[in-house]
Amino acid sequence: MKKILAEQIDLLMAHLLTGIISSTVNAIVLALILQAYIGTGEPFYWAATVLTANLLRLETLRQYKKSRFTKNPPEYWARISLYSTTAIGISWGLSGLMLFMLENEPFVQMLILLAIAGMGGGAMVLLSALKWVYLAYVIPLSIPALVWALIQTNTQIQLLTVFILAYMFVLYSASTNIRTALLNSLQDRHEKNALTKQLMAANQAKSEFLANISHEIRTPMNTIVGMSYLAMQKTANQALRADLEKIQVSANILLDMINDTLQLSANEVGKLKLQTAPFLLSSVIDTAQTLITIEAEKKDLTLTFSAEKDIPEIKGDALRLTQVIVNLLQNAIKFTPRYGKIALNVMLQRACQKSIELRFQVSDSGMGMDPQQLDRIFEPFSQVEEVNQRQYGGMGLGLAISQTLVNLMGSKITVSSSPNQGSTFEFDVVFDRMVEDTPPSTSIATDRKLRILIAEDNAFNRSFLAELLTSAGLQVFTAENGLAAIKVVFQQQLDIVLMDIQMPGMDGLEATRQIREDGRVNDLPIIAITAQTQDKHIHQYLNAGMNDYLEKPVNIVEIQQKLFKWTGVQTQVSARQRPLSEMPDQNGAVQNLPLISYSHGLKHASGDPIKYQTWAKHFIKIHQKNLEKATKAFQKSHYDTVTHITHQLKGGAGYVGALLLQQKADKLEKCLAAPDTDRCKVVFDEFSTVFQKTLDKLKTGDQITE
Repeated sequence: MKKILAEQIDLLMAHLLTGIISSTVNAIVLALILQAYIGTGEPFYWAATVLTANLLRLETLRQYKKSRFTKNPPEYWARISLYSTTAIGISWGLSGLMLFMLENEPFVQMLILLAIAGMGGGAMVLLSALKWVYLAYVIPLSIPALVWALIQTNTQIQLLTVFILAYMFVLYSASTNIRTALLNSLQDRHEKNALTKQLMAANQAKSEFLANISHEIRTPMNTIVGMSYLAMQKTANQALRADLEKIQVSANILLDMINDTLQLSANEVGKLKLQTAPFLLSSVIDTAQTLITIEAEKKDLTLTFSAEKDIPEIKGDALRLTQVIVNLLQNAIKFTPRYGKIALNVMLQRACQKSIELRFQVSDSGMGMDPQQLDRIFEPFSQVEEVNQRQYGGMGLGLAISQTLVNLMGSKITVSSSPNQGSTFEFDVVFDRMVEDTPPSTSIATDRKLRILIAEDNAFNRSFLAELLTSAGLQVFTAENGLAAIKVVFQQQLDIVLMDIQMPGMDGLEATRQIREDGRVNDLPIIAITAQTQDKHIHQYLNAGMNDYLEKPVNIVEIQQKLFKWTGVQTQVSARQRPLSEMPDQNGAVQNLPLISYSHGLKHASGDPIKYQTWAKHFIKIHQKNLEKATKAFQKSHYDTVTHITHQLKGGAGYVGALLLQQKADKLEKCLAAPDTDRCKVVFDEFSTVFQKTLDKLKTGDQITE
């Protein structure tokens, strides 16, 4: 009620200045008219009384605007309004009565009565917000003169008085209706606000509950990941290792899904961002098949997977696409009876030079849905029937999350279904194609000697790139930080710059900005060398003045492509070979990453085993102390130090073929970006184990064998 009273006071005070001005002007005008008619000074005494009361009301308004409800509650201002309005009403009423008694002319008396009625009518709009304030003004304003007029012998004055009394009653009824409508409106609004706050509080309680249990959910999942990894290290049984790997893959995807579910439940799904990276559709389908096959076999369901042939490598978020497909397949399994059928079909809708459009369709022979059920199928925390939650389990989030993710991909999931006729879910997504050059040679051949700067703080990476490009016939300059890079840029006539992003002192972004601000070499191509290639990072590079980027670890083919793109110097390269970590097997599944891929390292060393061994020894020399340093930093929660070590390690690991270490370093770096202590502990243990085994393997790897 206090809040409603406060709003009533606000409305009353909002009209108060208008009432003061109106009352003052009317008093002055009426005093002048009466003075001219009567010829005496009594009307001005009356006007002075009204002006004094209005000055008190004006001071009340000033004090209210100054402090409002910070010093005094609404009840205080209601009393003040009542007192001040009563005072002005009495001033008008007594003054009008005195003038009525002093004047014997019926015309003047009727004019006074009409003026009183007019003031009462004006007060209806201005004072209706509070009943007693309105009455405190109208009663002392009108009753004295009207009562005196009724006892007069002039019939015309008596009739006018009766008319004015009836008019006042009508005004009171109208003010009551206005006030009732106002109170109802305020009451409805406050009830809606209270309901909104209750709903928000309930939603907040739900989010807090899920946040509190998230630790309990993730801790056993992290244990599953960690223990399955340790079990993989202890067994040579390939079949058992394959099963353990499936456990790891499933557990990691489940962790990602748990995190996304928590974000959705807390109304944070809008913060989800898609990542863009090359992937094979066959890998996505294979992963989805692996994750749902066991569930389908339990119900003796027939699974069919089909995809258009010759779909090229595409760019997109493979994890989110897999999550959507798995959600749709699991939903189909849940609501399809025993011995039913489920199919995943991927169809090519449109193919262009730079993009392709694919249609993903999941159909089942399940229970189906009617139109009313279809209307809310994508609502969070809902299933088509309450009995379904008891019979089939689940929270009703899978389809809601899937729709959100597909919306982020620029599409929408549609569904067609009929009761007992099964359901079909489908969506279309446009992906960018991977456009690759396929010239015939593997060595750099240029018409002139290119002058290139390598700005890289990591000594191993800098040495590797310098030797690689020097052996290819380029004139190479090096710098270990951004400040040194700026000096070389302005001292040498360069053709292109390879600029690392994270460097001590001055990083690559700041160095590029200063180079561009100088203006002397605006045409010089600057290529970022980085392991961070998300869209937000690429925008940062381009905004700083960089022209392009190379993802670590770079190889000679990718460098040649950038050289041709930005210098116009023709390169002769063979068809791009996919890194071993991306090579699918005959079933389309991604192979396990080896501890050391000598073939991968030899590719970076241009096939020279001696050069590879030199780089391997250099890698050991630089990084053998980093494991102990990273372990101490992690134990002390110095995550910035650990992140710096992993960032430097990723590029060098790729150059020597330590693909598993590179993967673990990248995983740890991403985990530390938003630390979850329990999860990061498991990830760090994986990283440190692989780090030590990699160093040991490189130390004993005298023979270059796979």
